[in-house]
Amino acid sequence: MKKIYLKNSLALFLTGTMLAGVGCKDYDDDIDNLQKEVDDLKGQIELKADASAVSSLQQKLEGIDFSKFLTAADLDGYVTKDQLGTELSELLAGKEFSDKVITIVKEAGYKTQSEIEAMIPEMLDKEDVIAIFNEQIAAADTWTKLLPKVQDAVKTELASYELSEAQQSQAVNAVLAAISDKEDQTGVREAIAGVLGEQFGAYMEEYFKTNMETFATNVNASVVSELNNAQSDLHKKIESMISSSQSELGEDNVAFLKETDLKAKFEEYDQKIAAIWDAIDDLAGRIQSIVFVPTKVNDGGVDVSMGGYYIAASKAEDNIQLASQPKVKVAFRVAPAALAETLAKKINEGEVKASFIPEVVTRAAEAPVTYEGDVLAEDGKLIFTAVANSEVYAKLDRDETFAVALCLSQEAKKDDKGNYETLGFEITSPYITTDGDSNSVKSNFVLAHEVDGKLVAYAYKPIAYELPWNSEESITLLEDYVLGYQVGYGSDAKILTMEEAAKAYLWDEGVDKKLGFKYEHTAITYQKQGMGADIYATQTQLTVNPAKVTDKANVNAPVTVANSAKKNIANVGDVLTLTDKVWITDGEKEIAFNVPTVKSTVTILGDLLKTLNIDLNFVWKYTNYASNAYKAEITIPAEDHMNWEKFNLLPDKFEVSLTLPEKSEVATNGTAITLTFERKEMLNAESAQQFVVTAANYVTGDGEAEYEAEVNLRDDSDAKLNTYVAFNGKVTFKGLPAMNFEVKNSNIAKVNADYSVTLDGKFNETLYAQAQDYFDKAEEVTTFLTNLTMNYNGVKQAADLDATPMIPAVDPNIESGKLFKLGFNSTGFNWEKQPSYMYTVPTGEDKGVIIGMKDNAEVFMLNLTGSYELTNTIYKLQPNSAYLYDGVGGANPYIYINGGVDGDAFNLANINLTNAYTVSEEAAKAGATQAFELVTKTPEGYGSNTLPTIASGVMNWNNCILDKVTVKTTLYNDKTEVLDTKVFDVVLKEPIAFDSWKFYGGSKIEVSTTKEATFNLQEKVLAATSTGSTYGTIVAIDIYGNALYKSGVLTKLASEDAGYDIEVSYGNVVWTNATETIEGVTVKDGVITVPKGNEQLAKEITGTVKVTYTYKYAWVPVEKDGKVTGYERKKFSFDIPVAFKNAPAIEK
Repeated sequence: MKKIYLKNSLALFLTGTMLAGVGCKDYDDDIDNLQKEVDDLKGQIELKADASAVSSLQQKLEGIDFSKFLTAADLDGYVTKDQLGTELSELLAGKEFSDKVITIVKEAGYKTQSEIEAMIPEMLDKEDVIAIFNEQIAAADTWTKLLPKVQDAVKTELASYELSEAQQSQAVNAVLAAISDKEDQTGVREAIAGVLGEQFGAYMEEYFKTNMETFATNVNASVVSELNNAQSDLHKKIESMISSSQSELGEDNVAFLKETDLKAKFEEYDQKIAAIWDAIDDLAGRIQSIVFVPTKVNDGGVDVSMGGYYIAASKAEDNIQLASQPKVKVAFRVAPAALAETLAKKINEGEVKASFIPEVVTRAAEAPVTYEGDVLAEDGKLIFTAVANSEVYAKLDRDETFAVALCLSQEAKKDDKGNYETLGFEITSPYITTDGDSNSVKSNFVLAHEVDGKLVAYAYKPIAYELPWNSEESITLLEDYVLGYQVGYGSDAKILTMEEAAKAYLWDEGVDKKLGFKYEHTAITYQKQGMGADIYATQTQLTVNPAKVTDKANVNAPVTVANSAKKNIANVGDVLTLTDKVWITDGEKEIAFNVPTVKSTVTILGDLLKTLNIDLNFVWKYTNYASNAYKAEITIPAEDHMNWEKFNLLPDKFEVSLTLPEKSEVATNGTAITLTFERKEMLNAESAQQFVVTAANYVTGDGEAEYEAEVNLRDDSDAKLNTYVAFNGKVTFKGLPAMNFEVKNSNIAKVNADYSVTLDGKFNETLYAQAQDYFDKAEEVTTFLTNLTMNYNGVKQAADLDATPMIPAVDPNIESGKLFKLGFNSTGFNWEKQPSYMYTVPTGEDKGVIIGMKDNAEVFMLNLTGSYELTNTIYKLQPNSAYLYDGVGGANPYIYINGGVDGDAFNLANINLTNAYTVSEEAAKAGATQAFELVTKTPEGYGSNTLPTIASGVMNWNNCILDKVTVKTTLYNDKTEVLDTKVFDVVLKEPIAFDSWKFYGGSKIEVSTTKEATFNLQEKVLAATSTGSTYGTIVAIDIYGNALYKSGVLTKLASEDAGYDIEVSYGNVVWTNATETIEGVTVKDGVITVPKGNEQLAKEITGTVKVTYTYKYAWVPVEKDGKVTGYERKKFSFDIPVAFKNAPAIEK
C-alpha cells in the first residue's frame, strides 16, 4: 500500500501539481528543491538489485530469433473468422500484412538480433560496455513507447483498406494482443535487461514492467523524456565503475563490474531515495486546514468570549474574582483529521509551535491571547486552553476588539548529509472574533443537596425535614446543603460542584476550595398543624439547639432539632420553621444570593412502624390494556414481616399516584397512573403478608418510575391512627414492542379492480405470530387494531407524475383489523407506456412507520420495509395466432377479410375483429373492455368511394375499393384507462388470383386465299384448359374453384355486378418479328379475323394478343403531376401467343 502511495505522490510532484493547503506561506521552494533531487532519480527509483559480472551478450540471446518477431502464423491466432469475419481475418493473417506489421515494429525502435550483436566486438572495452549499459537503460523508454507507436502505425496502414471503423478497431486490438504475447514468449525484454548480469537484469525487468508503466501513466511527456537522463547521478556512477573495471579483465576478455562496488552504490542511492520518500511523506502529511469549532453561541456576535468570570457584589471592589487571567477552551478542527493526535503531541513536545496572532499588533508587548497546559486531541480537533491578557484587552477602545487566528509552524530540518528530515510548514486558521468583557456568574450559584447521586438545586420553597414524634434522631438544618454551580435551565439544568465548575471554566487554582455559603438566622416559629399562632416559646415537643437562634452569638451557628423528653403523639402534624439569610463567600468577601432568603421546616410525623420496599413489574398484555387493569400479586418476604396484627390494621385498600420522570416513554390514557394496593387479611402470625397491586391508566411504553407513600393504620372504627407504614419502590413497565411487516410481491397478494392491493388478507394472524406473548388469540389483534386511530403519514408515497418512470400516490391501510392494503391512485397511469408502477416504503426520519393512537397516546407501532410492484401482466391484449398473421419486414400483423360465392353472386362477409386480438378471461372478469377504431383515413383522390365500417367489433367492408385498411384495438379497464393497444391490418382476400392463370399458348390460325379466317380467343383459349381443351378444369377460375367461363363466354358470376363484374379488353396482334406481318388482321371481342388473300404464307408467322381483365375488387390510384386524382380498376394482362399458318389446301 505504501509503495503505491509513494509512487502516486512522486507522480504528483513530477507533474508540477501543488499540494492543496491553507497557510501563512506556500511551499514552492520546498517542492522545487525536492523536485531537483527527484529529477536525479528519474528512471532508477526502484533499483535495488545486486549485479553479477557482465557476460557474453551472445549467450544471453541464444535461441532467440529476433528477425522473426511477429509472423503471419503468430497473428493468425488473434484474427479468427469468428472474431473478425472471413474477409478481414484473411487480410490480417496474410503474409503481406504481417510483413508490414514487422516493419512497423522495427521502425518503432525495436532492434533485431543482428543489430544488437553488432554492438559487441570480440573483445569488450570500456566504451563497449558503457554503450551496452546505455542501450539497456534506453530499452525502458523504447518499450514504454513501442505499443502506442505500433498502434498509430497500424491504424494508418489500415486506413488504406475499405474497412469500417469498428473493423479497424478490431484489427488494431488483434495486432497489439499478438505483439504483447509474442514479446513475452520470446523474452525480448529479459534478454536486453540481462546484458549486465542475471541479478541486475532480473531487477531491471521488474523495473520495466512496473515503474515505467506507473510513471508513463502518471507523468507528462517531458518527464518521460528525462527518465533516461544520461547526466543522472546513478548513471554517472555506474559508468565510472565500468571504466574502473577495465583493469580486471576476465579470462574471456569480458569486462566485469564488482558486485560489492555496485551494491554499495545502489545502497548509497537507496539512502538518498529513502530521504526523499520521507520528505514526500512529510509533505503529504501536512495540514491542509485548521478551522475554529464553536462550542456555544455567544452573545454580542463574537466567536469567543475571552473575558473572565466573577461574582458581582454591589461594589466592584467587593467582587469575588474566579479567574485572575481569563481562560476559555477553544477547539480547532484539523484537516486531515487523522493528524490531530500527532500534531497535539508535537505541539506539546515543542516540535511544532502554536500561537494566536492578533489582527492588529498592539502597543503592548504582551500578546492578547496565549495558551497554557497541554493541547488535547479529540475527534480530529485540537483543544487549547486559551488565556486572555485582561490588561491588553482593557486598553482597547470601547468599540474595538481583537480578531485572532491560530498559527501552527515547524522549521525545516536536514540531517548530517543535507537530506531533509522535515520540510517545515506554517499554516494559519481563519480569524475569529473575541471580546475581553468579563461576566458575572452570580446567578449560576445555588444551594443544592444530593438526591440519588446527583445535586439538586434549592427550589425557592421551604426545605422540608420530617421527624417522627417519638424518634431518637436529631436533624441539623441545612447540613446537607452545599454551594453548587448551575448550568442550563429547566429540564436541561445541571448542577456542578465547585471542583467541577473550576475545571470546566478554568478558574484560578484553589478558588473552588475557598468558595462556600454563609447563613444568618432571622426568625424561628412553631405552629400547631402548621397553622395558627407561633407558640415556639411554649412548645414542648422539640429541643432546638441553640434555643435562641436569633441572638447575635447564635445567628451563624448550626441549628439542631430533636424530640424532647416531653414529646407527645398529640403533636403529630406540628411544624417548626427557621428563616435564614444566605451569602456566597470566599472566606473574605460575602455576596448575597440572588434569592437571599431560605426557609427550613421540620414537620412532626406519626410513629413509623415499618418501611416496605415493594418493586413492581408490569408487562403489556391486551386483556390488561382493554380492562385498564394490570395486576401484580406481592408477597412480603418473611424476614421483612411487620407485626401481623398491625398489618391487619392497614387499610383494606389504598391508592398511590405515580409521577413519571420527565421525557418518560411510558404513555398514559391522559390520567396519571395509579397503583391500588389491596391488603389480604392475615389469619394468624404464620400467614403470608400479601398485597394485590393494580396499575390503572397505563397504555404502553417502556420505562421506570419510583413511588413513596405513608399509609396510616386504622382502628376498629376505621379511624386514622398516628402510626404509619412507609411504602416505596420502583415500578417497571414493558410496553407492546413495535411490530414489523415487509411489503413485497407474493402469491397471496391480490390486486383489486380499483388498484387496491391486498397484501395480506390475514394480517391479524401475521401480527399475532409476532406477538403471542402480548395477545391470547388473533381475534384480539383484530379488535385492538380496529379501535386505534392510525397515522399513515410516515408510509404514504407522494405522486411524481413527471418522473421517469412515473411514481404514483400510494396509501397503505389496515382495514377491519384483518387486511393490509396498498391503495394505488391511478391518476396518470398509462399501462401502454409503463408496464408497472412501484411503491417503496419511505425511509428517513419519521418515515416507514404506522402509528396507532388511543387517547392521544401512541399505542401501536408497525415498521414497514420493502416495496411492491403493481404490474398489469394479465391485462394485455392477446394475439390470436389462429387468424392473425405476422407482418413481414416491420409491417403490421394482419387478418384477411374473405368472401363467398352464392349462386351467381359474390359476397364479402363481415369480419369479427376480436379474432385478431382477444381479451383474457381474467381481464374480462376485472371489467376490462375492448374497442376498435379504423385508423385508415379517406385517401387523396378517393372521391365518393366508401371505407369499411365497424360496429361492436364487427367490420363491414362497405364496398371499399382499397385492398387493405388499418385498425387499432384498445383495451380499457373499468375506469376507461388504457391498458393496452395494438394496431393491425385487415387485408382483402382477393377472390381471383389472376397471377395464377396460365393460358394455353399453342393456338394456331389457318389462313386461306379463298376465304376469311377467324379464331375465337375467348372460346378456344380463355375458356379452355391450360392445354387448350374445352374439357376439364379451365384456367379462368376464382380462388374457390368456380369457372368464370361457360360455353365460351363469361358466367354471370364473372360478369355481373352481383358477382365480380369482370371486364375484358383485347389488344391488336403484336407480331414477333416486325418485318414478318400479315396485313389486315383484326381483333374484336376476342375474335381474331384474317382476311382472305392471294398470297400464300412463306412460313409460320407468330405474334401475341394482349388480353386485359379488370374487376370490382382490385383498384389502383391514378396520379397526375405527383398527385392522386382518382382510382381506377387494376389491370391484369396476359399476352396470348398465336401462330398463323397456311391452310392445308394452300400447302398442297
